[in-house]
Amino acid sequence: MTLTGHTDLVSAVAVGRAGGREVIISGSWDNTVRVWDAATGEPVGAPLTGHTLWVIAVTLGRAEDREVIISGGRDGAVRVWDAATGEPVAAPPIRHTREVRAVAVGRAGCREVFVSGHDDGAVRVWDAVTGEQVGGLLTGPGAVTAVAVGRAGDREVIVSGNWDKTVRVWDAATGEPVGAPLTGHNWGVSAVAVGRAGSGEVIVSGSDDGTVRIWDAVSGQPVTEPLTGHTGEVEVVAVGRAGGREVVVSGGQDGTVRIWDAATGDPVGAPLIGHGRSASAVAVGRAGGREVIVSGDVDGAVRVWDAASVEPVGEPLTGHTGAVNAVAGGREVFVSGGQDRTVRIWDAATGEPVGEPLTGHTLEVEAVAVGRAGGREVIVSAGWDRTVRVWDAATGEPVGWPATPARWRRWRWAGPAAVR
Repeated sequence: MTLTGHTDLVSAVAVGRAGGREVIISGSWDNTVRVWDAATGEPVGAPLTGHTLWVIAVTLGRAEDREVIISGGRDGAVRVWDAATGEPVAAPPIRHTREVRAVAVGRAGCREVFVSGHDDGAVRVWDAVTGEQVGGLLTGPGAVTAVAVGRAGDREVIVSGNWDKTVRVWDAATGEPVGAPLTGHNWGVSAVAVGRAGSGEVIVSGSDDGTVRIWDAVSGQPVTEPLTGHTGEVEVVAVGRAGGREVVVSGGQDGTVRIWDAATGDPVGAPLIGHGRSASAVAVGRAGGREVIVSGDVDGAVRVWDAASVEPVGEPLTGHTGAVNAVAGGREVFVSGGQDRTVRIWDAATGEPVGEPLTGHTLEVEAVAVGRAGGREVIVSAGWDRTVRVWDAATGEPVGWPATPARWRRWRWAGPAAVR
């Protein structure tokens, strides 16, 4: 299924539920957000319009008793939409002074909130129901590059990574800073994650200075010394479980993937070596009853590693003829999207290709996701060719029919029963 209503690059996709059905949400440089029925490929209502510049982030969440869509744009606006009706939840839209770079959804006290961060160093917290700002503006001196929402002890927190070399933690309910900024990185912070280590929560940050740092989420104190070993920028971090313990996984421009004990900071085995150049994507999941790490690189290879033994699981998954831009895991498969314009499916247990490459994109694939639609697992891919495509994860066949601009003009938004 190729969803071709957008008239410019598709910059973001998300999969979730709205109005009792699975939907795909896409955001585009054509300034619109579009909603699609994930099972049939039918558009659900008209495009959501209002952004005056590119839409660069979309996500789904809940606001009290309803699902909402949240979009962030280069126009500085964050907009909230009722996912079932397509009506704006908050008007006027929430607006930043510069580009929105990241959004996250979580809870603050007894209400659902969403968090937005952008280039001018601001992080804002908004009531997901009313669109009203919760507390004051959370500001720092450097551009916000990443945001996450998680728990620290008995409270919800917001974590931001910033180009001013700091990690900042805020109480999600009050907007008050939780301690001083976490300092120590010598260059901009490129990635943050929140997870558990032992009996408590930790914050993990990766930086262009080549280090990974683990912080106690409650006290803000370093849990360990900086994790060193990467000889270039750290591009990605993830938190998961391997061999009965919590681990941190990092990928860097040096082509290595490294695993660290989240409680002690000790390396878990040797670095995972095999990528010729930058490790551009990492994911943690399960395959064949064991925890695995999946990594992709700019040379087009996807590799699977046993997360407990750090041994390769089979041979590298080769086939892409350009950089691997994204990887995602499903229940029984891994999916990769590449610069070579293809989406590839791999058996998670054996590493064997599942069917032929999924072709149809006319420019490189930038994002992939795996979800469920109509009782089956589907793959969603987005590319620089401005299309969103949906595939049956078991067969590799396109699901449904392409949605075209001509079909879009026939729709009026009428809630979840609008497909007709």
